[in-house]
Amino acid sequence: MSHLASSSQDLLLAAIKLMTRIAHNSDLCSLFTGSQVKTVITRVCDASNTSKDKTIAVMSMWFISMQNFSAAQISKSADEMFRAAIAASSFPSKVVQSECLSAISRLQEQVSPKISVRTAVGNEELPRGWFHVVYTSMFNENEKVRNKAGSICSKVVNLIPALENNTKSLLHAQATEDLTNEPSRILQRLKTVESELQKEKPDSTIKSYIRGWGWLCCFLGGQLVKSGKINEYCNIFLLSFS
Repeated sequence: MSHLASSSQDLLLAAIKLMTRIAHNSDLCSLFTGSQVKTVITRVCDASNTSKDKTIAVMSMWFISMQNFSAAQISKSADEMFRAAIAASSFPSKVVQSECLSAISRLQEQVSPKISVRTAVGNEELPRGWFHVVYTSMFNENEKVRNKAGSICSKVVNLIPALENNTKSLLHAQATEDLTNEPSRILQRLKTVESELQKEKPDSTIKSYIRGWGWLCCFLGGQLVKSGKINEYCNIFLLSFS
């Protein structure tokens, strides 16, 4: 466990790999005290947050997605893991981005909705929440990432009604901003997609983009109309008839 705080990248990576194998075993997980679980999670998340190394990021996210600690054991550390996944999603590597989504999906299965929604939406301390990571990933250039994000959205959509009204409004406002603002610029991605899809592309590629646009359209509802970008947004649906 001490090697999880090692300054040696080789030792740190070996420690994360070993701890992931241990944490994947439910019987071994049950032997950990709450304090030990928190220490392990904190050190893995710290490694992910501070390292610029792709392999460390991938293995840290793999740890989160593979661990089998109980909901009670991770209840005090869930926010920390969500935040680590949010931070790692900014890596340019598609492998890291995919593992971030796997980590978020795993946490969704483990923790209660009450815990999950705490980091779903951005706030003063967190510019954007994990929900932002999921819905923007539906427009990722990588089809595997898009499909994984789409499967998560279909599961977490039931959390939206559970949000408080002011939090729900903030989430809609942030998603509307993401249509045009950096770094998401969803509508700019749309224009790129339109250009690409007019070339010969597999049906699966077209379908995955259209599913993403359709989901976000339903999610934003009237906010999309108020944004004044509805015509640009709807152009992609014309591709399904061309």
